[in-house]
Amino acid sequence: MQDNNNIKIAHLNCHSLNNKFTLIINYINNEGIDILCLNETFLKKNASNLDTLQHYNFIRNDRSYTNGGGIGILIKKKFKFKLLHQSNNYNGEQLILTPKAGQLVMSNHKYAILLGDLNAHHISWYNKKINKRGYSLMKILDQHNLSVINDASHTYKSSKSIIDLIITTEDLLPKSTDFNTNHSYNISDHWPVQINIILKKPVHTTQITNWDTFNISLAELTHVTQPSINTSSDLNNEVAKFNCNIVIALSNATKYVKTKERPIKLPPDVKTMIKIKVKLQRLFSNTQNQLTKNNINNINHKIKRVTLRLRHEKWNSTFATLIDSKPSEKQFWNKLKTQTESAEALPNFTLNSDEKVESFAKHFEQAFTTNYKSKPKQSLFKYYTTNKHNTPISNTELDKAISDLKNTNSKGLD
Repeated sequence: MQDNNNIKIAHLNCHSLNNKFTLIINYINNEGIDILCLNETFLKKNASNLDTLQHYNFIRNDRSYTNGGGIGILIKKKFKFKLLHQSNNYNGEQLILTPKAGQLVMSNHKYAILLGDLNAHHISWYNKKINKRGYSLMKILDQHNLSVINDASHTYKSSKSIIDLIITTEDLLPKSTDFNTNHSYNISDHWPVQINIILKKPVHTTQITNWDTFNISLAELTHVTQPSINTSSDLNNEVAKFNCNIVIALSNATKYVKTKERPIKLPPDVKTMIKIKVKLQRLFSNTQNQLTKNNINNINHKIKRVTLRLRHEKWNSTFATLIDSKPSEKQFWNKLKTQTESAEALPNFTLNSDEKVESFAKHFEQAFTTNYKSKPKQSLFKYYTTNKHNTPISNTELDKAISDLKNTNSKGLD
């Protein structure tokens, strides 16, 4: 692991580890894997070649009652760990998936991750069908607020299905980044899946300069007596010395301090609505019930209303800070800088005046011309072709729309 702030975890159904030690060592070294979970190791008690894993601790759970099977975890020796639970029975590869073991681990630990070839198919993690294992796993996920973080990349080569899963708890999900089904390593009939876990966020620092210290330091470095300047070369040398003294004085007066993290916190009611929405979406994917769909739409509208209100409150707070503070105060410029760095409000907002005029002209030309073939390259508008609105506006329709306008009884000439 190159970065102590992160840890990279991977899973692979190796389909016999005996003849794949070299391939797996190359994979974990090239990808910087810190923890590798393995399915179907096919190892026995007298397995050899384990000395090649000298930089890793290898926890094994070989299948004892028949051939095949077996699981193992490779952990870099610099990590401390504790073995919580180990069993070996006819569930075999289902060790973590059994409700007793799976619920025990996930319920008692705030930050937990589950990896394995679970043979569970479900449309919620991009499979084309749902099998019995997928249905059972989905019930466990809903019950304990767990999340499958796989994307649509298939993990099993033969059926192009997604059965090698990475599952995290609700608290670990925001710390999970850079999921990848790695199709670059052809080790077995499964592709390795990997994830990056953020252990701690990088520390951000800023520079603070004490200008009193700067003035004192610069006075000590600057010559008290007037320098002798006879030529332009002498002048350039004195300017260079003075610039150097400024840099030294600035360095002496400046120190680095940690900046406070300002995370965006959602109100509890919004987080609750989002959780309910996710559960309803899963339910709708199974039932296609219209009432469920209506409930999802209602929650969407509520979330939009709340976020709009929060946005207004944020702007009110911003303007209040700008009004109450003076341009000579630091908070005024910090708040102003934060708002000016926001994303543009409209697409193509950076167009100059001439480009905007041309865009408007082409827009109206397209709206009122019967046979308009070319579209403007840059436009402030998005055009949607539908069965209902697929013909240009006629002059008759325009006259009728104008005549239907209500009289505003405005004073003066219209």
